[in-house]
Amino acid sequence: MNQPSRILIVAGGTGGHILPGTRIGRAIGAVAGNDVEIEYCCGSREIEARVYRGVGVDPTIYPVGSQAGVLGKAKYLASMARCFAGALTNLISRRPSAVVATGGAVCFPILSAATLLRVPIFLHESNAIPGRVVRLFARFSTQVFTGFQIEGLANEIVVGTPGPIGTDKCIERDTVLCVGGSQGAARLNGLFLQAAMALRERYSELRFVLIAGPGKEITASEGVEVMTYCDDMAELLSRTRAIVSRSGSGSLCDIAAFAIPSILVPFPHAKDDHQTSNARCFADSGAAVLMPETQLSAGVLTEKLDAVLSDEGGLGTMAHAAKKFDRPDAANEIARRVLLTAAGRANRPTKLREGIAVVPPKS
Repeated sequence: MNQPSRILIVAGGTGGHILPGTRIGRAIGAVAGNDVEIEYCCGSREIEARVYRGVGVDPTIYPVGSQAGVLGKAKYLASMARCFAGALTNLISRRPSAVVATGGAVCFPILSAATLLRVPIFLHESNAIPGRVVRLFARFSTQVFTGFQIEGLANEIVVGTPGPIGTDKCIERDTVLCVGGSQGAARLNGLFLQAAMALRERYSELRFVLIAGPGKEITASEGVEVMTYCDDMAELLSRTRAIVSRSGSGSLCDIAAFAIPSILVPFPHAKDDHQTSNARCFADSGAAVLMPETQLSAGVLTEKLDAVLSDEGGLGTMAHAAKKFDRPDAANEIARRVLLTAAGRANRPTKLREGIAVVPPKS
């Protein structure tokens, strides 16, 4: 009896890495069924555990240290060495057919071990500018899946970013939403509250909702709902007429999936300023208004939000443009390509969901 293929999915750091990773894993499971075993791997930050718990996944945790403090760099490198040793042991004992990495510090030791042991690796880059993991390991990868076209990237194929499901709910668009990313954004929160207070009487038929982020307690103003976390983002997003948001890949993936007109305020300290590049892709297509945080004030945000909400035709145009970035089959496309390699590595056919066998090429 054939043993099932084993595939490691390495996703850590934030929801922008973890959620696409779990969606790829579920697509692989849906396509291959009992022919595959999937192991998720992440670092040891609390936010990582919280995101995985939210989607019902129990990952293998690698204790990646923090770089904070006087001895932070040394402790971080020591933790990476321990994680590399652990990854080597894991890969040798479990003999995976492929490793799929979507980002986060935990990718470095595991991909290093996989490259050393010649285990096929696949990368997914959601952002318009590739992160360090992709820059370092692209040339060693079987395939680099991307959300945007990235010039000069080895082994690239643009498939989009796996997005949320359940986006076809027919619900009235009665909400104006502000989300500052998985960690929230204190300054953006305050500016949105002021803008919402200025606009709520003119748009009395709309709800103004702020998701402040964990640990960011804010006193709600009259007519503005404030929460630190939302348990049902799919329903909230399906009700959203316009959104004020950071432009991390996870946020943009949701905006595209639910076709939401947006005002994008990139996080100014993101590595390589990749959030600005992400936002520019949306803005250049007419899907969003790009607003650098350095140019933002309560008055400017009020003006921009009013202009978006008051233009019914413009809302439809922006929603249509945003939807063009949605790639609902991204996870399935990635799953199929990974399983082709896994089948070849195991030297046996792998049955796909439609009953078609993917047969490894003869050597």
